[in-house]
Amino acid sequence: MIPNNITKENVLQAINDIDKNGLRYPLGKSYVHDLLYKGKTYPPKHTIIIANEFANGQLLGHKELTTLMAQRFLAKLDDEFKIQSKTNDPIRDLLEKYKQNLIEKKLEDEVYKWELLGKYKGRPNIDAIDFGKEISTIDYRNLIYHNGIAVRNHISREKPEEYRAAFRILFNEEIDLKERIERFQESVLAVYRSMGEILHHHHDERSIATFLAFHNPDKYALYKSSFYEKYCKLINLKPKQKGEKYVDYLHLLETFIADYIQPDEELLELINDLIPADAYHDDKHNVLAQDILYKMLDRKDTPFKEVIEDLKLSMAEDESVLNLFSFGKLQDNGINAKKDTFVWIKDASKTIGNLSAHYEISIRSRGKSKDFYFVEIHFEDTDKKKFYDSKIALPENAEWIDWQSSKSIAFKEGLNPKDDDLVEKLKEQLLYLELNLGDQIRSIMKSESVANENDGKHFDVNKIHHLNQILFGPPGTGKTFNTINKALEIIWEKEEKELDFSDRNAVKALFDQRLKEGRIIFTTFHQSMSYEDFIEGIKPRTTGDNQVIYETEDGIFKKICTKAEEKEIKANNFEDTYKLLLKEIDNTPGHKLVLETLIQSKEFTIYKNSRDNIRFHANTDKAYEGVIKKEVLAHYLKTGVPWDWPSYVKALGNYLKEKYKYTQAEEFVSRNFVLIIDEINRGNVSQIFGELITLIEDDKRIGCDEELRIQLPYSKKEFGVPPNLYIIGTMNTADRSVEALDTALRRRFYFEEIVPNSQLIKSQGKLKVLNGVIDDIDLSALLNCINKRIEILLDKDHLIGHSFFMQVKNLKDLKESFQNKIMPLLQEYFYGDFGKIGLILGKGFVKEKTYDNIDAEFASFPYETSLFDEKKVYQLNDYTAKDSYEIVLEKEIETVDFKRALQILMR
Repeated sequence: MIPNNITKENVLQAINDIDKNGLRYPLGKSYVHDLLYKGKTYPPKHTIIIANEFANGQLLGHKELTTLMAQRFLAKLDDEFKIQSKTNDPIRDLLEKYKQNLIEKKLEDEVYKWELLGKYKGRPNIDAIDFGKEISTIDYRNLIYHNGIAVRNHISREKPEEYRAAFRILFNEEIDLKERIERFQESVLAVYRSMGEILHHHHDERSIATFLAFHNPDKYALYKSSFYEKYCKLINLKPKQKGEKYVDYLHLLETFIADYIQPDEELLELINDLIPADAYHDDKHNVLAQDILYKMLDRKDTPFKEVIEDLKLSMAEDESVLNLFSFGKLQDNGINAKKDTFVWIKDASKTIGNLSAHYEISIRSRGKSKDFYFVEIHFEDTDKKKFYDSKIALPENAEWIDWQSSKSIAFKEGLNPKDDDLVEKLKEQLLYLELNLGDQIRSIMKSESVANENDGKHFDVNKIHHLNQILFGPPGTGKTFNTINKALEIIWEKEEKELDFSDRNAVKALFDQRLKEGRIIFTTFHQSMSYEDFIEGIKPRTTGDNQVIYETEDGIFKKICTKAEEKEIKANNFEDTYKLLLKEIDNTPGHKLVLETLIQSKEFTIYKNSRDNIRFHANTDKAYEGVIKKEVLAHYLKTGVPWDWPSYVKALGNYLKEKYKYTQAEEFVSRNFVLIIDEINRGNVSQIFGELITLIEDDKRIGCDEELRIQLPYSKKEFGVPPNLYIIGTMNTADRSVEALDTALRRRFYFEEIVPNSQLIKSQGKLKVLNGVIDDIDLSALLNCINKRIEILLDKDHLIGHSFFMQVKNLKDLKESFQNKIMPLLQEYFYGDFGKIGLILGKGFVKEKTYDNIDAEFASFPYETSLFDEKKVYQLNDYTAKDSYEIVLEKEIETVDFKRALQILMR
């Protein structure tokens, strides 16, 4: 600490000494700030050290103060002493703050990292006799998330040798690190799945970094994604994608160490004095570099918004359903007893996420947990009590809490804001509530609307359609079929005649008409699709005199955006304006809007009730509540006279005039447009959409609060995406290109799964097939039988859809569907492995080929043919080419036809 008896006179003596003798203190150089006095600069810390010699007879020990402490002391001592920055380098500033932290707090709880590496350096030993014991006895402490430790222990007990093989890959320095990481994760995942586990294996880049750092701390460093992201932001670099972050982090660390840590003798002297003798001697400074970034960027009182941003990034890369979740209303008031700090979160289906029910992360105090983070499911609508009354089965770690005169559900354990693994634990609790309660909550929410649903034949006029949605599922589930229905629902308008969806001819005719009108555009993505095809590009054109000129040509997307922006004139617009208001409420987080009264600027919140009137409550202590009827609002806009609730009616009327430019005169109105993108995952989405991928977000559309426009590269024109353009994509989950679908696309689209539905086969009445049974063959049972076996051999993404049977009217049609559609698809699924196809279709469809003399089948060549004596070769029976086949069934030869083969399949 700096002695209080140092005076201005002592400082001036020190300045004079520096002018005469230079820097007598070897570590006296300043990197970030200087003391400015009468036009000359001096190192602040060195000045105080010399000043102490004049005040107290000896130099002040450099470990007793920091540069920052010296700066503050000098600035407070006299106004003539000015502190000025000598560089705008944020990394230098980071180091100065870290050095101050070392002097004030030593290494606190962080010295354990050096101690653990000293104890376990070189481990795990991949040649240990008992690798399971070797790996499981290493104390990784909190450097690996606790779920990762649990998985490590599980695998080391059950599959130690397979685990060893994975670590041999990870520690093989002859392989590129990025490839090692990928192969290690693939190997661990395969081992974990072979144990029957279906959850994430938790061997992420953080765990991998820890394994590598313990095994070889001279080369590898400890790591967390959170401080890597923040360091990238600090130095204005874009972070790498998942799977590439650790490699990039090591490269950044190399520069950080070489340029900043190694030259800083003061820092190295401070740290060396704090490292115990038996701890790891960090000659390469990898541990020190990680500690600086962790303590200065990660381990601090992080504002709520920053925590949520970290959570968003982490969830986007998560391998669970969380990567399809999205965030709604956020309010950050810090720790304030009068105002809440929270964020709403929507589930993957966007069902949970409104006023009725939403996931919420908030800061609150409960029991002994003061100002902790809590993960909850809130019910806040007028009928919120229905959830508690439904007798929801709560899992062990959840409980009912009092909330808004009713009950909501919360995770029992709150989380300390200073927890190193706060983001990971927030994810864990959120996923816990989703997996254990999500389906129950959604079931209650959906059952509530059953009474309002139509018979499935007509438009649901109250249905909320997502601006960006993707229908995904296995082949033949009717994804493209459903896009037609959805598109027609979206563009349907009140004055138009409703359509009977059971009349497919009428549906298709209307769809074709809308295509001709340009209200709907249907396109298919493929590998050759480009930005120039989709947005705009420069294309050649031949003129009348056979000259070739190049012009900017609009692509598919730009054309429909331009058309969607065109307005039509329409009078008497209250109904349309009111409809827009209701739609805005529906599309707003929580399905509510906050407005202010015109005179006293008091906040009030509006909602929509079941009769499409506006319900409101005043955001005051008295919290008035009421209903603004539609006719009251219409009368006020027409006459200027409010019949009821004048303050609130006037404010709402004014909002309509400003937001939607409401007027009694004619106005321009827009209609909905739909772009259908079939097989959206077959194209390079990032390349095709380019910079426009951000513009399709709901709140980035033209006229929205966060509206964005860009200048297009070829035409140089400003461009934005209108809010009345809906995008519907389809995606085949059996297509391996699904894996390449990037996070940018995933988080901007609502995903709806279309699964095989055997019950639809029974309802195909117009085909005169009674309950889906043909010649005693139950098509529904047949589909279920095939899919059950495919799911066991592959997964649910490779099932076959009900459409393979929807057009089947007789046994002949069924035979052709098998030979021309189902069996070729299975060959593609199993890469021609007819043995596995046999496990699905049975002996009636797949039989073993036999050879009388295997040697006679080969050409004359000196190779050992006995190797193939035990090899089994299979072939498919083609019932469209031959009526029956002889097969060995239960050791007897039986002649079977197609129907008999189906019966054998379903046994």
